[in-house]
Amino acid sequence: MLAGCSEVRAQSAAPADQGGTLYANDIARLSSGVWALPTNKNKIDLNELSMRSGIASQSITAPRQLPRLASPVIRNVDEAALLLRGTRVSMVSPQQVVPELPNVPLFQDAKFQGIRSALDATCREKANSVLAAEAALLNLPPGSPLTSLAQYKAAAAAYGLSCFAPLNTVPKPIMAVVGILAVSGGGGALMPFCSATAVGSNQIVSARHCFFSEFDGKAKPAELEALESGQVTFRSLNPSQQDVNFTVTPGAEADLSPQVFQPYQDEIVLRTDLPLQAFAVRASDRIAQSDVPVPLWLVGANVMPSLSNQWIGNVRDLTWASGPKACAVVGVSETGCAYHTCQTSPSSSGAGLLREKNGAVYLVAVHHGPASRAGACEAQAPADLRLNLAALLPL
Repeated sequence: MLAGCSEVRAQSAAPADQGGTLYANDIARLSSGVWALPTNKNKIDLNELSMRSGIASQSITAPRQLPRLASPVIRNVDEAALLLRGTRVSMVSPQQVVPELPNVPLFQDAKFQGIRSALDATCREKANSVLAAEAALLNLPPGSPLTSLAQYKAAAAAYGLSCFAPLNTVPKPIMAVVGILAVSGGGGALMPFCSATAVGSNQIVSARHCFFSEFDGKAKPAELEALESGQVTFRSLNPSQQDVNFTVTPGAEADLSPQVFQPYQDEIVLRTDLPLQAFAVRASDRIAQSDVPVPLWLVGANVMPSLSNQWIGNVRDLTWASGPKACAVVGVSETGCAYHTCQTSPSSSGAGLLREKNGAVYLVAVHHGPASRAGACEAQAPADLRLNLAALLPL
C-alpha cells in the first residue's frame, strides 16, 4: 500500500547472521510497510535504537502506525529513532546540499570561478544553516522535545529561497519537458517520490533506483508493484498539460530484472498512456572532462519540510529548480558519472540535467544522488565529495 499511513512490520524471516541488527539503508521506504532486514551497510544496533527512541527493544519491531513520509530513507540510528517516535519529517539529505564548490586543486582553475561565485555567500550561509539544523535535530538526546524541528523547517525554507531558481525564471522549453513521478493519495492529491524527463511522445526517463535498490539491485516491492499496476503518475510541468495525470508503466526498453547497477547506469525508460506535447532530445555526445564546467538546468521534485505536507494538488507546489549560474557539471569520470553542483533532494532522483539551445532541449544526464557513491565511478574519486552525481547520456 502506498497511500495513507503505513503499518511498519518486522519481516517474518531474516538472515541468520543478523542477530539484533537493523540495516539503515533498507529499513527504508515506509511505503513498503516493512522493517526490512537484508544484509547491507549501515548497521543499527537494536539496543542503541531503543536508547535513542525511548522504546523498549522488544517493542521496536512490533507493528505500529507512523506518519506518512515522502522519501523516508533511513540512514542512521538517529533517523530511525525519530521515525519510531512518530515525528520525523521528509528532510533534505545533507549530502545533496551543495554549499560551495569544494576547495580542492581540481576546481582551482579560473574556468570554475563563475560557478564558485554563483554559490554566493547568502546561499552558502543558508545551505550550511540547514545542515547544522538537521544535525541538531538528529542528535537530540532520547526523550527530549523536538523543539529544533521548527528551526530546521525555517532553515530549510531559507535555503530553498536562497539557493534555488524561481520557476518563473526557467525557460519555457525546459518547463515543457520536465515533471514529477508520484503515487495517488486519494482525493486527487499526489505524493512525489522521484522526477523524470519526457524524451518521446509517450516516453519518460527517470532513475532506476526509484524502483530498484541502488545497493543490491533488488526490486523495491511497493514502488515496482505500483509501476506495474499503473499506480504511478507522471505530472508534467508543461503549462498546457500540468493538470493531466499521465499513467506510467514500464516501457519496452525497461529491464525489470533485478540486477546490480552502478551510478552511471542509473536510468530507466518508462511509458505514458497519453501523448506528451514536448520532449527533450538525448544528447548525442557525452560531456568530456575538457568540456567542464557545463552550465545546465535541473528541475524536479524537492520536498521541503517547511511546507505543510508532502501531498500535492498543483504540481508546481513542490517543484524546485537549479539554474545554470550555480548548476553545472564540474567533473566527469571515464565510466560516465557526472559530478554536479545542482541543489537537489531525495525526491529529485531521476531529474534530467538539461541544456537549452535555440528552443531545443537536450538531456545531458540523469540525476542519481549524492556523490558518496563516487567510488563506484572511478578508483580515485575526488577527495571532497560535497557534490552530486548523475549518469551521463548517452549510455
